[in-house]
Amino acid sequence: MVQHNVFFWVKDGVSEEQKKAFEQGMRDFTDQVDEIHMVKIGTPAATEERDVVDHSFTYGLFVWFDSKENHDIYQSHPAHDKFIADFSALWEKVQVYDVEFS
Repeated sequence: MVQHNVFFWVKDGVSEEQKKAFEQGMRDFTDQVDEIHMVKIGTPAATEERDVVDHSFTYGLFVWFDSKENHDIYQSHPAHDKFIADFSALWEKVQVYDVEFS
């Protein structure tokens, strides 16, 4: 199993309406990718501030796949490409952490 963790930092000045559209865009595109096992979308948790905790991101997108091959299909899926084209102007930074479970 592969977990694809994507963190987005939205630009200053992005409206609440644009943020809601961004959230819906994440839901819409992931709904179109059959190879996804599970998906969750979240925001920073209200956990304790510590040196090792980063609450600076705006959204987290967490996607699980049954295999690396399914992950690779997702990466080149037209819905993924459309999401990037439609929403990349809203973020200032994206960070990805992929984890493979044995």
